[in-house]
Amino acid sequence: MKLVQRFDGLPLALATAGDYISHTADSFGEYLQMYEQSWTDLAENSDGLMEYDDRTLYSTWNLSLKQVAAQDPQAAKLFRLMGYLGNADLWYELFRK
Repeated sequence: MKLVQRFDGLPLALATAGDYISHTADSFGEYLQMYEQSWTDLAENSDGLMEYDDRTLYSTWNLSLKQVAAQDPQAAKLFRLMGYLGNADLWYELFRK
Protein backbone atom coordinates (compact mmCIF):
# COMPACT_ATOMS: atom_id res chain seq x y z
CA MET A 1 0.00 0.00 0.00
CA LYS A 2 2.90 2.37 0.74
CA LEU A 3 4.17 1.92 -2.81
CA VAL A 4 0.76 2.77 -4.29
CA GLN A 5 0.54 5.86 -2.10
CA ARG A 6 4.09 6.92 -2.93
CA PHE A 7 3.36 6.69 -6.66
CA ASP A 8 -0.01 8.41 -6.25
CA GLY A 9 -1.56 5.48 -8.07
CA LEU A 10 0.24 6.25 -11.36
CA PRO A 11 -0.42 3.11 -13.44
CA LEU A 12 2.81 3.16 -15.46
CA ALA A 13 4.97 3.66 -12.37
CA LEU A 14 3.14 0.86 -10.55
CA ALA A 15 3.41 -1.49 -13.53
CA THR A 16 7.12 -0.77 -13.87
CA ALA A 17 7.70 -1.35 -10.16
CA GLY A 18 5.64 -4.54 -10.17
CA ASP A 19 7.52 -5.91 -13.14
CA TYR A 20 10.85 -5.10 -11.51
CA ILE A 21 9.86 -6.79 -8.25
CA SER A 22 8.55 -9.87 -10.06
CA HIS A 23 11.92 -10.32 -11.83
CA THR A 24 14.12 -9.79 -8.77
CA ALA A 25 14.26 -11.15 -5.26
CA ASP A 26 13.55 -7.68 -3.87
CA SER A 27 10.60 -7.06 -1.60
CA PHE A 28 8.23 -4.10 -1.81
CA GLY A 29 10.08 -2.53 1.12
CA GLU A 30 13.47 -2.97 -0.55
CA TYR A 31 12.13 -1.51 -3.79
CA LEU A 32 10.67 1.47 -1.96
CA GLN A 33 14.07 2.12 -0.31
CA MET A 34 15.84 1.99 -3.68
CA TYR A 35 13.17 4.22 -5.18
CA GLU A 36 13.57 6.81 -2.41
CA GLN A 37 17.35 6.82 -2.96
CA SER A 38 16.84 7.25 -6.71
CA TRP A 39 14.40 10.10 -6.00
CA THR A 40 16.96 11.78 -3.73
CA ASP A 41 19.73 11.37 -6.32
CA LEU A 42 17.51 12.93 -8.97
CA ALA A 43 16.64 15.88 -6.75
CA GLU A 44 20.32 16.49 -5.95
CA ASN A 45 21.63 16.08 -9.50
CA SER A 46 18.93 17.78 -11.54
CA ASP A 47 19.29 21.39 -12.67
CA GLY A 48 15.56 21.98 -12.61
CA LEU A 49 13.21 19.55 -10.95
CA MET A 50 10.62 18.08 -13.26
CA GLU A 51 6.98 17.67 -12.41
CA TYR A 52 6.16 15.04 -9.78
CA ASP A 53 4.79 12.56 -12.33
CA ASP A 54 7.95 12.83 -14.43
CA ARG A 55 10.19 12.23 -11.43
CA THR A 56 8.15 9.19 -10.38
CA LEU A 57 8.34 7.64 -13.84
CA TYR A 58 12.03 8.50 -14.22
CA SER A 59 12.87 6.97 -10.85
CA THR A 60 11.02 3.71 -11.57
CA TRP A 61 12.53 3.53 -15.08
CA ASN A 62 16.02 4.21 -13.71
CA LEU A 63 15.78 1.39 -11.15
CA SER A 64 14.71 -1.03 -13.86
CA LEU A 65 17.46 0.14 -16.19
CA LYS A 66 20.08 -0.42 -13.49
CA GLN A 67 18.80 -3.98 -13.03
CA VAL A 68 18.94 -4.63 -16.78
CA ALA A 69 22.47 -3.19 -16.93
CA ALA A 70 23.58 -5.53 -14.14
CA GLN A 71 22.29 -8.53 -16.11
CA ASP A 72 23.14 -7.41 -19.66
CA PRO A 73 25.06 -4.17 -20.29
CA GLN A 74 24.41 -4.34 -24.04
CA ALA A 75 20.66 -4.51 -23.49
CA ALA A 76 20.88 -1.44 -21.25
CA LYS A 77 22.70 0.43 -24.02
CA LEU A 78 19.95 -0.50 -26.45
CA PHE A 79 17.27 0.70 -24.00
CA ARG A 80 19.08 4.02 -23.60
CA LEU A 81 19.22 4.42 -27.37
CA MET A 82 15.54 3.60 -27.71
CA GLY A 83 14.71 6.03 -24.91
CA TYR A 84 16.67 8.73 -26.69
CA LEU A 85 14.87 8.07 -29.96
CA GLY A 86 11.50 8.22 -28.24
CA ASN A 87 8.41 7.20 -30.13
CA ALA A 88 9.62 8.32 -33.55
CA ASP A 89 8.99 6.00 -36.48
CA LEU A 90 12.10 3.84 -36.73
CA TRP A 91 13.40 1.78 -39.56
CA TYR A 92 13.31 -1.87 -38.41
CA GLU A 93 16.56 -2.69 -40.21
CA LEU A 94 18.36 -0.18 -37.99
CA PHE A 95 18.26 -2.73 -35.17
CA ARG A 96 19.23 -5.81 -37.17
CA LYS A 97 22.79 -6.99 -37.59
